[in-house]
Amino acid sequence: MPTLASTRKDKLTIDSLLSKSKEELVQIILEKEGRTMPAGVLNSGFHPLQAVVKYLKEEERMEIKHISILLNRNVQTIWTSYNMVRDVKVSFKDSGIGIPLSVLSKTDCSILESAVHYLNSVHKLRLGQIAVMLGKSIKTVWTCNHRYMVKGGKK
Repeated sequence: MPTLASTRKDKLTIDSLLSKSKEELVQIILEKEGRTMPAGVLNSGFHPLQAVVKYLKEEERMEIKHISILLNRNVQTIWTSYNMVRDVKVSFKDSGIGIPLSVLSKTDCSILESAVHYLNSVHKLRLGQIAVMLGKSIKTVWTCNHRYMVKGGKK
């Protein structure tokens, strides 16, 4: 049976969660879940959002609505992205490095910008290594990293 102290603690936790924005709640959920995606998924030849959605839908067996919540994107955007690549067969490469979905859920930066900056800042990979891993040119990778920093992503 719950004690009075635990009931008060639960009420305080619920009240603090209710005062948070949707984006803050998504970040909290993702940090608790700790879900990651192999960085090699972005080397599939698809647009980065399409690759992530296809991976989560087909490999992780997630529903479109759940994916939209995890990536902090509109359900219609996720459905459209998946619908465009649904019939294309692809095998995702495992690069050995996981990218947390919380990194990809930032709406002020693109998926690729967030992924490149994460690999560069957290895993200390050089831009050339990231380019090979993601199957992009080094100029594209440099541009993504630069845009992330210009947008105020140095946090």
